[in-house]
Amino acid sequence: IGLPLNNQLGGVIQALLVFKGTSQIYQVTGDYSTTNIAVNTLNAATGTLAPRSLAPTPQGVGFLAPDGYRIIDFNAQVSDPIGVAGAGVNVPFLSPLYPSRVVAACNADVLRITVQNSSANGTPFQEYWFDLPRKVWSGPHTFPASTISVYGNTFIVTPQGVPATIFQSKTVPDGTTNTTENGVPLQWVLQTVMLSDNGAMAMSEITEMQVKTTQTTNVGSMVVSAQDENNAIYNTMTYFFAGSGSLWGTMTWGSSLWGGGANNLYPRRIGFSAPVVYNRLSIRVSGASGQGFKIGDIFIRQRALGYMQATG
Repeated sequence: IGLPLNNQLGGVIQALLVFKGTSQIYQVTGDYSTTNIAVNTLNAATGTLAPRSLAPTPQGVGFLAPDGYRIIDFNAQVSDPIGVAGAGVNVPFLSPLYPSRVVAACNADVLRITVQNSSANGTPFQEYWFDLPRKVWSGPHTFPASTISVYGNTFIVTPQGVPATIFQSKTVPDGTTNTTENGVPLQWVLQTVMLSDNGAMAMSEITEMQVKTTQTTNVGSMVVSAQDENNAIYNTMTYFFAGSGSLWGTMTWGSSLWGGGANNLYPRRIGFSAPVVYNRLSIRVSGASGQGFKIGDIFIRQRALGYMQATG
């Protein structure tokens, strides 16, 4: 694969990157016609077994190495694995079931990569997105690809499990975007990491909680769950949004929201049916996808209880 290479004299030259399995990457510059061919070894003794994971990006050439996804920049420096040691997504990329089936593509500021994750139950195909400016991973997304390529400012995808089809996929929704994927209504899920321990070596209780969201006519409710470290549910509740705004003379008094919906982030009080007592806690929020719906901060007021968790 080619890589534009910064020159110490201020120009840009083209380099050819040659991957020798997972052991080494070579950089070839020059031209046989000018007898200045040069072969250099890059700074990391790594490579790839996933040739379709190579993807040109605005920051260099990305590839799936045995220890995670890396990028070779325009100075021919190989980055550390992106997301290693808890800084992002890394584990799904460590053991792809078939490395040759890993596919990746980058358009503008989003890198998309699909891998069959042998470390997950059922070895599912999973797609992850990497936001280059923010250095943030997201996923797994719902439409893993068997082949993916760039088309304009979108992607063209042939999905796993849906043979003989081609889909256009956008990373930023617009007025032409719908929330149905291959005939199935989309769902969104937001789950936090495990929240901080109270430091008192004691159980905690949620006394009050709120989730900030917008309100749209196509999202009627959301489900909020409090879970432990094994995703066992302490308690769950369904929050129903108020009805949409109405015009004077066209509604029955008391049946609709007066003054219109909440178009900006607004705090929604979450009231569980019973006290949530926990030692480790993660919050999961899910609902139907809808154009214009947004979810923001989650706030929890907790208190430390005067006892430890009983052990067997």
